[in-house]
Amino acid sequence: DRQRRADALSSAASVLAQGQRAQAPSQAGRERERKRQRAAEIAERALQVAETIEEGWQKAQALSHAAQALVEAGEQKWAAEVAQRALQAAQNSMDSITKPWALSSAALALARVGDQEGLKQAMAAAREFRWMGRSSYGKVRSEVAQGLARPGEPERALQAAEAVQDEQFSSEVVQALFQAGAWVRAPEAARRLLPAALLAAAEARLERLPSAFDTARMSGRTSVFQVLEPTTALLADVDEGHTLWGLCQAIQEVDGWWGHSADSGVLPQSP
Repeated sequence: DRQRRADALSSAASVLAQGQRAQAPSQAGRERERKRQRAAEIAERALQVAETIEEGWQKAQALSHAAQALVEAGEQKWAAEVAQRALQAAQNSMDSITKPWALSSAALALARVGDQEGLKQAMAAAREFRWMGRSSYGKVRSEVAQGLARPGEPERALQAAEAVQDEQFSSEVVQALFQAGAWVRAPEAARRLLPAALLAAAEARLERLPSAFDTARMSGRTSVFQVLEPTTALLADVDEGHTLWGLCQAIQEVDGWWGHSADSGVLPQSP
């Protein structure tokens, strides 16, 4: 259908644009510019297809993907205009089931083009819209945090969190950065985004972690990660991330142990 065609073109444009940025300096110049222009042309074709879509939520998603492809191709101003159109399409969508996905796509596109006011509008719309008996904000917030935790884009994630000024969103951005392996920027994000009281709580949790991990290891791999996951953002700033880094190294080692004792599912005792 039209949305799939538009999304396929947007993906092709993004891949081509990313490829030209990855070229060695010796290949820079005319060849890179040619690929960038080609990526922009493909993104424009995706945009043309997206504009013909009548269903609001599908149009919003296709426009959002086209906007992000334009960002990859270096067409920042054009991308910002398209992202705004994606937000309008999402807000106009009458489909109560799919509207949260449309708002998520538009919010992510707005964040990636650096339109902080537009991002706040999308988040506000998500707060107001009721989805399955509750606000759709939680879903939109989570989708945007995960989408911004891409390699090479931590600053966009930080800017978005600072613009939205929501403690839950900030915490999700920090955690998403850790999950994406941004070990340098994630602790910085915790220092910039999380309130002092929340960071202080990490120190209190540290005292309880040994017993929690000791209990969890007896249940298996999943339980250990369930203990670890909610503490990553808080641990990031306890001692400039050293504790968290050591914990992650230990978890990697433990994961290797489980690979040799998968049948039992229980962490072996330390020698």
